[in-house]
Amino acid sequence: MMYRDYWVCPDCGAALDPDEKCNCHDRRPAAYCFMCAMPLYPEDALYDQDPAYEIDGHVLCEDCVDKYVEKNCRKVLPFVTVPNDYGMHRNLY
Repeated sequence: MMYRDYWVCPDCGAALDPDEKCNCHDRRPAAYCFMCAMPLYPEDALYDQDPAYEIDGHVLCEDCVDKYVEKNCRKVLPFVTVPNDYGMHRNLY
């Protein structure tokens, strides 16, 4: 049987020493994701800042940026053809 010399916090996933208390509940989030409501924490002495993006005045986590852009910011371009080097038209996209 292998002995694990650390334990994983069930809330944040941090690897901690056997008697160490996780400080994830001591940190206050700077903002919450507009789409999934995940807390986004600022940088401090122990942790880097969570990746966050602001689009159209909404704060988004990195997992929700693509979903938000796909749903709210994407435009369908009209069908366009352009001549190639041989004088024939080809689809641009």
